[in-house]
Amino acid sequence: MRSFLILLAVVVLATSTYGQKVTIQSDKSVDFSKFKTYSWSKDIRARNPLVAQQIQDAVEQEFASRGFTKVEGEGDLRVVFAAAIDFDLQVAYGNYGNAAGNPLQTGIPSFGQAWDVTKGMLVVDVFDTSSNNSLWRAVAKDTLSSGPSGDMLKDAKKVEKTVKKAVTKMFKQFPRKGK
Repeated sequence: MRSFLILLAVVVLATSTYGQKVTIQSDKSVDFSKFKTYSWSKDIRARNPLVAQQIQDAVEQEFASRGFTKVEGEGDLRVVFAAAIDFDLQVAYGNYGNAAGNPLQTGIPSFGQAWDVTKGMLVVDVFDTSSNNSLWRAVAKDTLSSGPSGDMLKDAKKVEKTVKKAVTKMFKQFPRKGK
């Protein structure tokens, strides 16, 4: 009987961790130790403000564990996330220029970024504030799989553990290790 319970526990744990697929894109040439502060972009997207706060809290906890300080205004890094709970989103960021400067000054075109955030997906993006270059992007699929019930608090409680787990998985692959 004990063997059966252990096997059952392993299957349940394996099933719950299998659901979230996390992929990371990172600029390997960047030395993340030079960054000390971060700030949130105003472009935060999640329909349920309680879920948005859960995501923000989890990300802030990960940054704090790595020695970053959150600042109002402009930090060394700018963080933004998008979460698609009940329908797919298309997320777009404007033209921020390029490392050489404003396209009007350099003549080098620089285009905005756009990508799809499909239902159940959580995306966290980290940009270098001074150059507006994307340095790190984490995508967790099958994180927010339950659609809204009409009760925001109930919905937020339902996804709280999976949000924390997804953000923890994402930041395991963040270039700067925790303290």
